[in-house]
Amino acid sequence: MIFAPTNIDETVTPQAIDKAISRGEMGLALNMALHLGENNILLKVVDAVAFPSIELIVKSADVLMLKRFIRFLAEQLVSNA
Repeated sequence: MIFAPTNIDETVTPQAIDKAISRGEMGLALNMALHLGENNILLKVVDAVAFPSIELIVKSADVLMLKRFIRFLAEQLVSNA
């Protein structure tokens, strides 16, 4: 993935994403991970989302990042098939 410095500041770090996950702020964690652009961190966030929450979390995703998110999911499906 490519680093996307749009709408990002110095508070978007792997540690901040971990904290968001631990607080159950999955929408925030997803958006930060998408902006950070590291597949391993994005995978950690996706794996932490509870199945019943998927629709809500995806709806909270930054619209500008949806293409990147869909590409990431497609890559995961292909590599895990």
